[in-house]
Amino acid sequence: MKHTLLLFFLILSHLSFSQGFEVIGRVVDETGNPVALANVYLSGTTHGSATNKHGEFKISNIKPSQYQLIVSHVNYKLKLVNIEISLSGLDLGRISLEETTYALSEVEITKKVNKKRWNKHFKMFKEFVFGEHFKNRHIKIPNSYNADFEVDGKTIKEYYPFQLNIINTYTGFEMLYAVESFQIGEARKHALAYVGFTPLQPNDSEQKATWENNRFAVYRGSLRHFFKSLINNELPENGFRARVSFTGEKGKVFQRASSAPLFDEKLKIEPIGDKVRISFEQDLGIDYFNELGGNGNAQTSFVRTYNGYIDVYENGIPVNPGSFDIYGHLATEGLYEMLPTDYSFSDELEKEINKADNITEIANRLFNHITEKPTEKVYLHLAKPYLAYNELMRYQAYVVAGPEHIPTTLSQNLTVELFDQYLNKIDQQELFVENGMAEGDFLIADTLQSQTFYLRAYTDWMLNFDEDFIELRKFEIANKQTDNPEEIPTPNLRFFPEGGYLIAGLTSNIAFEYNLGKEYFSGEIRDENDKVIAKFEGKDFRGSFHFKPEKGKNYYATVNGSNNKFDLPKAKNTGVVLTANNNAEYEQLYMALATNEPIADKAGHLLIHTRGLVQYYEKINWNDNAISVNVPTKLIADGLSHITYFDDEMTPLAERLFFKKSKEEKLKVSIDLNKRAYSLREVTQVSIDISDQDWVGQMASASVSIIDINQIDPEAFGQNILSNLLLSSDIADGIVNATKYLNGSIEELKALDLILLTKGWRRFKWEEIKENKLEIEYAPKVGFEVSGQIFANGRRKPLADQSIMHLSLFNNQNSFKESISGEDGSFHFNELKYYKNSSYLQMNDIKVRNTLHFSSMKYNLADKPKLKNIRYNPNDLGAKQANRMVDVLEMQAILDSTYYRDLGSFVVEGKKESGFLENQARGQLYKSGRYSYSITDLMKRGHYFRSPLHALLGRLPGFEMINNIQDPMSPRVSLSRANAGIQFNSNPTPLFFIDDGKVPLFQVMMTPLVRIDRIEVMKGTQAFHNYGPEAAGGVIAIYTKTPEEMQEYNRFMTEKFGVNKHFEQYILPGGYYQVREFYSPDYSTERLEHAKTDYRNLIHWEPKIRTTESGQYQFSYYNADIPTEVMIILEGVTDHGEPFFSTKTYQVNNRDN
Repeated sequence: MKHTLLLFFLILSHLSFSQGFEVIGRVVDETGNPVALANVYLSGTTHGSATNKHGEFKISNIKPSQYQLIVSHVNYKLKLVNIEISLSGLDLGRISLEETTYALSEVEITKKVNKKRWNKHFKMFKEFVFGEHFKNRHIKIPNSYNADFEVDGKTIKEYYPFQLNIINTYTGFEMLYAVESFQIGEARKHALAYVGFTPLQPNDSEQKATWENNRFAVYRGSLRHFFKSLINNELPENGFRARVSFTGEKGKVFQRASSAPLFDEKLKIEPIGDKVRISFEQDLGIDYFNELGGNGNAQTSFVRTYNGYIDVYENGIPVNPGSFDIYGHLATEGLYEMLPTDYSFSDELEKEINKADNITEIANRLFNHITEKPTEKVYLHLAKPYLAYNELMRYQAYVVAGPEHIPTTLSQNLTVELFDQYLNKIDQQELFVENGMAEGDFLIADTLQSQTFYLRAYTDWMLNFDEDFIELRKFEIANKQTDNPEEIPTPNLRFFPEGGYLIAGLTSNIAFEYNLGKEYFSGEIRDENDKVIAKFEGKDFRGSFHFKPEKGKNYYATVNGSNNKFDLPKAKNTGVVLTANNNAEYEQLYMALATNEPIADKAGHLLIHTRGLVQYYEKINWNDNAISVNVPTKLIADGLSHITYFDDEMTPLAERLFFKKSKEEKLKVSIDLNKRAYSLREVTQVSIDISDQDWVGQMASASVSIIDINQIDPEAFGQNILSNLLLSSDIADGIVNATKYLNGSIEELKALDLILLTKGWRRFKWEEIKENKLEIEYAPKVGFEVSGQIFANGRRKPLADQSIMHLSLFNNQNSFKESISGEDGSFHFNELKYYKNSSYLQMNDIKVRNTLHFSSMKYNLADKPKLKNIRYNPNDLGAKQANRMVDVLEMQAILDSTYYRDLGSFVVEGKKESGFLENQARGQLYKSGRYSYSITDLMKRGHYFRSPLHALLGRLPGFEMINNIQDPMSPRVSLSRANAGIQFNSNPTPLFFIDDGKVPLFQVMMTPLVRIDRIEVMKGTQAFHNYGPEAAGGVIAIYTKTPEEMQEYNRFMTEKFGVNKHFEQYILPGGYYQVREFYSPDYSTERLEHAKTDYRNLIHWEPKIRTTESGQYQFSYYNADIPTEVMIILEGVTDHGEPFFSTKTYQVNNRDN
């Protein structure tokens, strides 16, 4: 939203009566003498008069209503009289004026004024009072020096009340503008004034028509127009939409349209006498679609009342404009666009008031499309751009929604897939999205025979749109294998006429892309008679040339003298050619349009949008066959923009992409360190600060990768969050090494412009917008949906009225949901949130042997699209660049195995997942515990335990478990540790493992007892030597049954007991992936593993950062053992949708610093 204006014009309206009445009176001074030439008028109307030499006045043809009668004279204080005209005239008698003490002639005022300062203040006054759209050439103020100002700090006020005579040649009115008070300051802007109107006499019929059309234009979309439409229940017909507003918070416009209820569900409209009261509790949001706002989209405003209601007259005029504030588009309008309250339009114009023109209709549909069906984007920040086998590819995903890149509130589920170089899917993870970000990792095993891998990330909501825009990241594996000879592809030369088409008889700029043109190449254009028409040359696969085709002729091209022929697109007989030059140096977009069609009565529209937000539009009236249009790029948002020329029927005839990045940064991003340089293994303390240009802190989501740049080339990343969200994410095939085009270099921008000539923007098609074709098949996904049936005794007899509970620990919070089965045994859970292999369904108090059988397991997943053929530019980072780092990486891979603690995840080999929690590692990480208990044997003998740990009570020496009344799933657990003279801290909690994966206590407590095979326990010295100091409290390791062991156990229990006496549990498949813990060494304490040399190339990885309200975040880490240069890479996005990227480097030396 733009700045707020509180502009009070105290104007009153009237009811509709066929008969008018008179107001008469006499104006005198304090001594009773008549005051001649005083202005007497009804505020806000065209009704007014001047007093004669006797001080008398008469105002005729007034319709019954309440009015404010204003009497003004330069030598007297303003006089206001509230009057009411009923069904007769009104004699006001004598009206006495009080003489002013500041009355001076214009000449005397001029002498006392500092002209330079006065001009500055008067300019500010005009810009505020007349609104943002006024033009000086339409406004004349012959007595401007009546105004005088005083300055109070940073606030400008009136020095005394004054009156101005204003001639507005835009609307054709002369106005008496009496200012009682006004204030222009940082915190508040307002004006209390009274205005009377006198129609100007037009010079001719053309000027009369112009004034009437301008009056028509300023009324459309005005507050008066809105209130009148609201009262008459005609909002949609008249182009309005009223909704609950988000109070104008920046960046939230797109969310309002789809999520806010229609405001007529919240407001109350009731007649009160000759007025109507509109009552509402929240802010009243107003969208007007029949005209475009300053940003090229709907005119968006909102109104905030002081009393919870607004009283208006039946023609839409507010009774008291001082009872509410206006924000947004309507706040930018002012006196320049004000009409008398008693003004009415001709019958012909009245019919046209509520019609939208074609370009506005297109812009409105585009606005509705991007607000009601906002697209989501995913960007993956990789911790490293390439790695060796048996390393983890760590990443953080950013998920944003809408054209302003707000962290998504639509989807909470993100799917990330891993593909090999043959496009076989290796693994898939489902991640939980919070604050627009999610963290994941893949372990790339050396059993995966692939040199190249791809990560693909998307939400279900994204599957409703073109899959070409799904995030796809490529990374390489460094190894010493000899590169296979590259297969030479078939030559292919493609042509892309600027604007879209070749038009016969018109010169076009043609870009081309040659798949074998890495080095310099050249070619010729020939016609169907083999005559050379033009020559061209290019490098880095691309180039361009100018060409003028002839009607009916065909053309082809040859390259480097070869015999291969490549056809040019066939020229259309008629049409429009569009060319554009994005001059970054002068911040101007120069566009040219040319046509070979007759120009008589020819018109069209030029529209520029950025990610669907209209930035600029202009109606094109052809007065020549060639037209030029220049647009300052400061009017256009950062990112990839789309230029389209439409004919008058709104058919797109020519299109063009261009990219713009502002020179001025919107955010201040700082990375501060506690030192300039560091010694080996010294701790580095990092402070991050994110603020806007006014130093206001910004809450943001971020991630930091810290790399040794002598081992990892920073340029190998190829892209960052800025280049992705602003550029490559809006290109179907993406752009290779997109980061280099954001450095502001003129040459790089020219190279990018050439690339864009060969690309297409396909997030939507104009046909879809015009016909509203896009249909939503997949809803945004939040959690998991699970349904099924339960049957009794294997006879498939449905078990009704059975309680099924879902228990889970998710995001550090216990989760519990219950479903009661229906008559057919069916049950259903919606929006379940749980981690993979850590959640189950449980049935308690079952009196018969039952089988929990899922007749259907629904995850509400959309059909996943097949991975399309991926085309990467050959100059992309490939295996060769990665292989140059292989020696360092192999050393790193060997040593890093010490630094990663595997939290129950194993080498990815594409195995089919089981519905049970498989015992993937039958042994222990080191050796069996000192104490071992077979839960299977105990339960076969008839023992039953409330939880796995209850099985240790009375069996394990020194084991204590004290229940937690507030949270039964989090008891206090301890093991006696007196052992071999080693001293430990008192009563530390044991470490817990399930199938060798470290887990929290809650997960142990909720693990189904029937799934457990045995429990191993280590205490004291054994735990310390095998698991380190963190195992000072001992280790409790649980091992689950295999599916075969589970089947054997069920058969045994059924044969022996016949019934399940207590409960039955079933592990849920799927769930959110839990990322492996990143190991960051702590060199402040001595540990056995610290004796090894630290060759880390990924020095630190800090994902899922949330800055404070003041925009700050701090963290620390230890450097490695190599003297080197380290780079800190920060990426993120603010809660308002501003992406940011920043780096900082420092030195690590052998000596102390």
